[in-house]
Amino acid sequence: MLGQNKRIVICCAKVLGVGALACVSTASTWALTSSWGITAGAALALIVLYWCRKHPDAVLGTHLVLCALQLVVVDSPLPADLAVAASFYAVGRRGRRELTPVWAAAVVVGAALGAWDWNRDELGVVPLSLWAQDMAQAFVTQLCVAVATWGLGRLVTQRGQLRASRQAAHDAALRNEIAQEVHDVVGHALALIAVQAEAGHYLAAGSDDIDVPADERLEQAAQALGQIRTTVRSALADTRSLTRTLASPPQPGEPPGAADSAEPDDARAASQVTDKTLRPIPRISDLPGLIDDVRTTGLTVTLSVDDRLMSEGMQPNGINLLSAQAQLALYRTAQESLTNVLKHAEAASVEVRLEYRDSAPGKDVVLTVADHPGTAGSGTSPPAFGSHLSPEPTPAPVGGGQGLANLHQRLAVVGGSLKTGPGPDGGFIVCARIPTKSSQPTPVNPKVS
Repeated sequence: MLGQNKRIVICCAKVLGVGALACVSTASTWALTSSWGITAGAALALIVLYWCRKHPDAVLGTHLVLCALQLVVVDSPLPADLAVAASFYAVGRRGRRELTPVWAAAVVVGAALGAWDWNRDELGVVPLSLWAQDMAQAFVTQLCVAVATWGLGRLVTQRGQLRASRQAAHDAALRNEIAQEVHDVVGHALALIAVQAEAGHYLAAGSDDIDVPADERLEQAAQALGQIRTTVRSALADTRSLTRTLASPPQPGEPPGAADSAEPDDARAASQVTDKTLRPIPRISDLPGLIDDVRTTGLTVTLSVDDRLMSEGMQPNGINLLSAQAQLALYRTAQESLTNVLKHAEAASVEVRLEYRDSAPGKDVVLTVADHPGTAGSGTSPPAFGSHLSPEPTPAPVGGGQGLANLHQRLAVVGGSLKTGPGPDGGFIVCARIPTKSSQPTPVNPKVS
């Protein structure tokens, strides 16, 4: 509604401006010259302004031709010359840049001829210094009007281009953030579904190497299908919430982000691009739920977390150790690491540790995810779910590494870092480090699950 009213006001202002210019131009020209031909030329200068948006250079060229004819028949400036200023503005906004030197030369020559034509009758009548002063004044005035109107049009164009480039950069960053969220939410769910589906298929197929009664085997297959259903519903709800939040426009008269202004800073969106809340926003306290989801695949996962970090990242004195965005980055790091273990590693167990290290000069929160492969004869066997792979070949990933690249970006935004590499037992280790917002020492009381 406000935008529509603004457009109406601008349209009315343009109509009034054109009407005022027409009255001043034609009426004043007729009053000064009493010539139908000159008045017709003034009217023509106004009429051609209709095409100044689509053909600004042609309109300016027409005005310069009319000005040249004016120098022949009249020896003084006319109110109709105001139309030339409008055409200079139009050229500054939409004119072809390669024609700028041509118009600059035409303005200089035209200003010099105009100054001469308007002051030639004074030559020899007034002192030469006064005549030269009048000549310079007329010349400089014409140049200033032309440069000012052209520069104003150019300034408006550059500001519009700057806004467009900023909007394009914002849209690109928002698309990248959406891609990260979709990759993390959907990718993790699909990895869980793939492992659970393999287990259900293996159990339902009834292979000879399964020493389990048929009814118990079918019950386990039904459990796997139930886990798949739960995972799909959760991923679908998260995806719908994410897309609904991004697609919902702000309420009329409500500034962006006003809906979240009542929430504390650490409870608001973990997005660095948009004021809208990107849902879901998992936190450190949601890590046990993530671990439980992965455990449904049969993979052994241990979790060790500082108990104050589990309490929404708060110290007993109420100081926030981690922002919502930092907690999201740590959650996504754990999620992506576990997803990669399910997709790519033949791990028997995974260890997840979240530590608050306050001994160093800079206090950090460190997340470590390490997978440990099972070895023959060691008494450690692969997990039941996902250990029997489908005989169909698995297509090789194309353009891999997007998950780790996303993690590097997430952690860099909050001042953190990511290190990855092989473990001493042949597994793989992912280590994320994020500085805290608190500078007070805090004892560590780990909670193990």
